Amino acid sequence: MLATQDTRLRLDAVNVDLFVPETREILLFDDGPAPAAVLSFSSEEREPLQALVREGAFRQWAVQVPRDLLAGVSMSFGLFETFPFPVAGSDSIMPRTAGLSLLVRYYGPMPDVAGFQDFYTNNHPPILGLLPAIRNVFCYLPEALGLNALQRSEVMLINEVVFDDVESLNRALDSDVVPALKADSARFPPFGHSTHHAMLRETVLSEAAD
Repeated sequence: MLATQDTRLRLDAVNVDLFVPETREILLFDDGPAPAAVLSFSSEEREPLQALVREGAFRQWAVQVPRDLLAGVSMSFGLFETFPFPVAGSDSIMPRTAGLSLLVRYYGPMPDVAGFQDFYTNNHPPILGLLPAIRNVFCYLPEALGLNALQRSEVMLINEVVFDDVESLNRALDSDVVPALKADSARFPPFGHSTHHAMLRETVLSEAAD
């Protein structure tokens, strides 16, 4: 449950993961400060998430948190469908248990959003899955969500690659798979910009634990 000023918000059938920045340096990318935190609400079904954002308690919490923090802090919200991909050496999708994620966000303008998303998901994840010591590859595509006054995320696609730790990530970023990733990136349809940030993940609420 999330506590608000006057009520508690039930999170039945929803998992909650907290991502905070990994402060140690990673190779290849220097995209400036990472988000202060990313709070991910996930579910096997859409309805629990749609019900969550319809709750007045959630909206009260979402508006109140920035007010309670330092000036200049803002929050944005989005609903994303998750697409998992297998990694080399495994034909099945393994559960996400490793604690370090490299989150890559792609922003507009995109003349053809669907074309960019299709090219990316059909081409890039299989190469990412070849990175040494990689544990998971996920892509997240945005969907419509009735957020009303809440600030919407402007992200057109999120890619998450998961490793045990920052040392494993840096070894992967120094591997011979990276030139293939760069070559594929050069073929992306036009887009605005992207950001790359290493984040430490902790599960703070799990449906399985209820």
